[in-house]
Amino acid sequence: MLGSLDRARRLEEVAGFVIGLVFAGTDPDSAIPRVPSAAA
Repeated sequence: MLGSLDRARRLEEVAGFVIGLVFAGTDPDSAIPRVPSAAA
């Protein structure tokens, strides 16, 4: 889960940014750092 609905707009903006990077031929990992997942 990525958060509540009030965060949906930010999530959409980040997704658009990452998609733009991919279409431009840039590796998204260079702009978006990996966040380690929490152990359940």
